[in-house]
Formats: sequence, C-alpha cells, structure tokens
Amino acid sequence: MNILEKILYDSIYLSTPIILCTLGGVFAYKANVLNIALEGMMLNAAFVSVLLVYLTGSVVIGITLAVVTTIIYGLIFSYLSISKNGNVIIIGLGINLIVPAIADFVMKQLNMANISLHNISANTFKIDIPLINKIPFINGVINNHT
Repeated sequence: MNILEKILYDSIYLSTPIILCTLGGVFAYKANVLNIALEGMMLNAAFVSVLLVYLTGSVVIGITLAVVTTIIYGLIFSYLSISKNGNVIIIGLGINLIVPAIADFVMKQLNMANISLHNISANTFKIDIPLINKIPFINGVINNHT
C-alpha cells in the first residue's frame, strides 16, 4: 500500500463517525431542530460500548446498549427542547457536559483509570467487498475497514 492509499484509507476510517453524526445533525436541522448535543451522544455511545465490551466481552451487548442509552439521551433532548420548549443550546450544552461527568464517575466507581480492549480482535470485523477486490487502487482504499 503506497502513501496515498494509506492517507485515503485513514481518511475514510477516521471520518466515518463524524460523517454519520453530521448526517444526524442534517436530519435534525431539516426538522427545524438544532441538535447541539450530538457530540455528547457520540461520546456516550463510545463510552458505553467500550465499557460493556470490556466488562462482558460481548460486542453485541456493547453496541446494543450503547444505541439504547444514546436513544435515551435523544429522547431527553427531544422532550426538553420540543415538548417543553426549552432552549436547544442550553439543553445540548447540558448533555455535552453531563455525559463526560457520568463517564468519569463510572470510571472512578470501578477504580479504573482507562479501558483497554486488546482481547477484542479487529480482524474478525473487517468488511470486504468482493467486486472491488479486482480494482488495485480502490481495493486498498475501500476494502478491509473495520
């Protein structure tokens, strides 16, 4: 893999969560809601999924409960901003501030400084698109993403 393939591969790999979050923000904006809490929701999903994968060893449980807890934050944001006509900036800022505080509290209660997932193999989750295997440059950029 040459340097340009590595740069494009890493660009796709690292920008995917931001792009998905931006798409969620666009959907909210189309509904006339400025969802400033997306960063907090992303942090919540990342923390919950990694913590539960670490504690249970199950990737499915980690991802499922991360989605569930993020939906709960979304419902809280929707209820306070739409149903109660709250200020979306203040509510979003509150969610963005409470999520790292909860994460810090949970980590201190578990007496953990950090979480390491070395036992989870990323090689088992690689995506391989069969039709792209035959295209040399595109194969190195698109295929084998986790």
